[in-house]
Amino acid sequence: MKARLCNTLLGSALLLLLAGAVTWSMLLRSSPEKTVKDYLKAAARNDAQRAKTLLSAETLKQMTEMESAMSQFMPMGGMGDGGGMATKMLPSGWGMKVRVGKAKVQGDKATVDIKVKAGQSAQGKAMPSVPWPPVRCVREGGKWRLDFTAELQMGKQMMAMFAQNAPRSTASRGTPPNAPSTARTAGAGQAAELVARGLEAKRAGRLEEAARHLREALRRDPVNVEAHWALAWVLADLGNKSGAVAEFEEVVRLGGDPNRVADAQAAIARLR
Repeated sequence: MKARLCNTLLGSALLLLLAGAVTWSMLLRSSPEKTVKDYLKAAARNDAQRAKTLLSAETLKQMTEMESAMSQFMPMGGMGDGGGMATKMLPSGWGMKVRVGKAKVQGDKATVDIKVKAGQSAQGKAMPSVPWPPVRCVREGGKWRLDFTAELQMGKQMMAMFAQNAPRSTASRGTPPNAPSTARTAGAGQAAELVARGLEAKRAGRLEEAARHLREALRRDPVNVEAHWALAWVLADLGNKSGAVAEFEEVVRLGGDPNRVADAQAAIARLR
């Protein structure tokens, strides 16, 4: 009798332990949606150490290279609070609210749609929800990580162009109007610097200022894809859907990175 009772109690204890283990496994299981939500929480706290654990290895590598390139032209304090880029890859703070959608998973890759709603415009008006490029994720070591390699590569290309053309821009300040090729080179270098300023203002939530810098960049270099791309998202944040669509259409027309072109086409479809 006692042996039977002991066996029953032991069996019950094992079932409870098993149920607990399953519950904890489900709670701790990595998913693209959970990774995005965890990143947003870390970014809101400016917890760079936690944010880095949620980024892919290639993203961290590209980020280090991007920060090194940026440090040549602006102090890292320009990123907001000196914490670098780790917590700046998705909108958080600035009065923004982010809603995370359901992931679309294909093997070890996934995309997660998010919707962003800003708090108020500079005029105190409530801002509408605006589209945002799907967040890419990859599975590494059995866990989902955020993948921002395409965005960082675009940023590195922009900084490389600025580094290449900035000296020419300085040297050509005294160039007479009858030297169009040099003028175009100078315009591209100046545009790259303005794009960098516009992106910095956007990250800090100064959307009107960002739009001014980016429009001036396009006045100097009308085929600057990075300026069209950044201005499209700024205008979307400001609620200017028609302006955003026009800029996204320019991104598609000018081509380049196929992932960016696909994101621009998706944004156009959502805004219309």
